[in-house]
Amino acid sequence: FILPLLLMVLLLLPDIEIDNIFPIMGNGILPSLQGATSIQSWFNDFFYISFFLPFLKDRSKARKLGVISIVAVVLTMVITNLITILVLGSTTQEYIYPVISVSRYISIANFFEHVESMVMAVWVTGIFVKVSAIYYVLTLGTAQCLNVRDYKPFVLPFGFLQVIVALWISSNFQQLVSFLSTSGIVFFFSLEIVIPLFLLLIAFIKKRRNGGLNSNGTKNQKNH
Repeated sequence: FILPLLLMVLLLLPDIEIDNIFPIMGNGILPSLQGATSIQSWFNDFFYISFFLPFLKDRSKARKLGVISIVAVVLTMVITNLITILVLGSTTQEYIYPVISVSRYISIANFFEHVESMVMAVWVTGIFVKVSAIYYVLTLGTAQCLNVRDYKPFVLPFGFLQVIVALWISSNFQQLVSFLSTSGIVFFFSLEIVIPLFLLLIAFIKKRRNGGLNSNGTKNQKNH
């Protein structure tokens, strides 16, 4: 993932125009914050890392590696978007897939071209890894909630459900964009931030209460 990104950045350096980035926040900070609301919903996906923590041999490194992965994703998105704006300028918003469009600018001696196919391959691979991880979390979490030892019986039914739900949410690209920029923001934020925090609060209260009961029980047993 990193090498194609660095290669694309290096090959696009001759096409960069610094003036394309100005004016920075020409209409104030509010439009930038509004534009960031739809993007922040993608970072909520890091919540799924918590499902893989029980499988780690050394959990002491989990927080460090989690922070590193978040920083890496942030830097990747910043660099990609910055390069795209520096090359395309104000016309960036007119492209459906600006990163792929900007990669078509790469041409070395009319020999090294069509880099967008490499970008598309990386993109599809990343989506496959992401969907596979969430698919695994879905089946594993369902099996644990129903006290089923093996998650495999849920794999095929949930596979069909994913296809049906995907078509139900958005039957075309325009509906998908509308969902991600409107109700999808509330959906992802509540599902991946609010509900986990609520469950964490319940677990914290139960732990404190059980700790208090254990300590009281121990004291009473000693007194007896």
